[in-house]
Amino acid sequence: MDLLGRYYTNNLFSDLLVSNITVDTPSKILELGAGDGSLLKAAVNRWINASFFATDIDSKSIASLKTTLPFVNLLQDNSLNSALPRELKKIVGEIDVAICNPPYLRLKENKEYQKLFDKACLPLCKSLNFITSDIIFLAQNLTLLKKDGQLGIILPDSLITGKEFTNFRRTLLENHSVSKIIELPENIFPKTEALTHIIFIEKQASTKSHIEIFKAEIDGRCTDKISVNSSFLEERMDYKYHSHLKSYNHLDTTKIKTLNDFSPEIKRGSIEQKKLQALDIPQIHTTTLKHGNPSLAFEKKLSKNYSEKYVVAKPGDILLARVGRGCIGKVSMVKKGEAILSDCVYRIRVKKGEERKIFRAICSEKGQEWLKAISHGVCAKVLSKPDLLNFPIFLSEIEI
Repeated sequence: MDLLGRYYTNNLFSDLLVSNITVDTPSKILELGAGDGSLLKAAVNRWINASFFATDIDSKSIASLKTTLPFVNLLQDNSLNSALPRELKKIVGEIDVAICNPPYLRLKENKEYQKLFDKACLPLCKSLNFITSDIIFLAQNLTLLKKDGQLGIILPDSLITGKEFTNFRRTLLENHSVSKIIELPENIFPKTEALTHIIFIEKQASTKSHIEIFKAEIDGRCTDKISVNSSFLEERMDYKYHSHLKSYNHLDTTKIKTLNDFSPEIKRGSIEQKKLQALDIPQIHTTTLKHGNPSLAFEKKLSKNYSEKYVVAKPGDILLARVGRGCIGKVSMVKKGEAILSDCVYRIRVKKGEERKIFRAICSEKGQEWLKAISHGVCAKVLSKPDLLNFPIFLSEIEI
């Protein structure tokens, strides 16, 4: 990612995005934030008779595009500018197809963005706790598209899976048609492990009852596909999650419980790792956890002052990584003594006698697969408490 929050699109995935647009002969095609022109080049190769329009804030990108794609109508402007749709419509009119790989930046509050969400028919976005540049790019594109026009846009995993963006997904599904979703492989953008998805949207069309979600491989081919009831997409829109849920469809649900059925007490640590490291007391961070280790031992109990101020792990507590790169699924159990938890770790307490059953379920192959499927995030993965409460526990396995 550069200083403008841009990740440049691999040509394979530019071709994948463009080839999945279903408009055969668009008249006008737009890319906001064209960058190095990878998406534009793929579009030009497919629709040679269309008129092309593009914007970018960077003068160097504009100069380069004028050389490589001289027939594209270019405008140097900030695509986050709320006045941009009005300016472009004067020049271009309404667009048939929009393609976009937006930058990823967290933005300051702006009253103009609230008006933009109304124009884009995304009213619930006004209630989001914070706004990111990719949402604004999406709204700008929808504003510029004609009715039933199509948008293919690359979005980060947070918008597709994060609970904080549930209203984004809800308002998108209610007011436009999500026609197809493709989950892209990790590591396709240089210098980041960010997981991303291509989402295809038809402006102000009715969403179908079922939507196809694909999994793309590193070579740009889609190898797996599932059909998901559109009513389930408000919760999450990713292939990983929904394909994992489908794998449970054939199982006897009477033999499966959830962690919530065991009335657990789940708490996350209350102190950041850096502050925790400054304390000369036993402590637990994700680096402390060793997968499947049931014997974390500490020398002694902590004084009552620590227990009142921090979240403390005691014998019998199950400790599970809550966030981190490559950390989801790391789990240990305390055998002796006490220690303070960092805010990257969950403490799970259940009734005495049940802790080893729950620990065994989390350590199992099915348990580990579920945790990895349910976690979400752009780079560092996160496991939410509501998701953890839904952790499936196979009774036949924990009784072994």
